[in-house]
Amino acid sequence: MNFIKKMIWNRTTYFTALFLLLVIAVSPVAFASTPGGDPVVVTGSKRLGQDFLKWVLILVPITAASMMGYQAWMKGLADGDENAIAMRNKAMKRILISTIIAFSAVGIVQLVISYYS
Repeated sequence: MNFIKKMIWNRTTYFTALFLLLVIAVSPVAFASTPGGDPVVVTGSKRLGQDFLKWVLILVPITAASMMGYQAWMKGLADGDENAIAMRNKAMKRILISTIIAFSAVGIVQLVISYYS
């Protein structure tokens, strides 16, 4: 047992040291200023965030609509079972709330990203 713990500890220490060495080696390049004045990390993270949020804004309504359609279909197949209908109604309500939360989160993140420029 001690041999396994020692082996895992050595591997963890090795990978941590390797990661720190890579961070130290790459950091001068990553934090260097571009001719516009912003570091590469800032401009890259801003672009990445904007691109990611575009995909989220595309995928959230598609996913919500498909999940709502599935729940409505399953509700139609319930054949008058009140428990199943109530369960599907709750699921539809949760989907709507989750969609609103996702759009609100995207709006907040876009607001924060807009302060970079």
